[in-house]
Amino acid sequence: ASAGLFRGPDQCCREHDQCWAQITALQFNYGIRNYRLHTVSHCDCDARFRRCLLAINDTVSNIIGVTFFNLLEVPCFVLEESKECVQWHWWGGCERYGLVPLARMVQQNHYYPSLPAE
Repeated sequence: ASAGLFRGPDQCCREHDQCWAQITALQFNYGIRNYRLHTVSHCDCDARFRRCLLAINDTVSNIIGVTFFNLLEVPCFVLEESKECVQWHWWGGCERYGLVPLARMVQQNHYYPSLPAE
């Protein structure tokens, strides 16, 4: 019986864990280092995660949403193309510039669950 209690929220979490763009704890990616002890995901993935939890709207999903978005205040990031050096000369000068995706961190809105109808 308890397995059913977590099935919906677990599916939201599994999908969120498969986000196409992430910066794991202490990793350098997309031009920035994530100094946090948890993974930071692209804002599209976090928005999908929020919608998934709100659609379930039960005690477990709301605890997860409040913890993730309100208590931990996990930011997300968007990718913006920037002209950067993509190939260096052996002595250190830039040989070729190109457009590369760079992350810009975004502070997210709080999670506001609507109370389930009794």
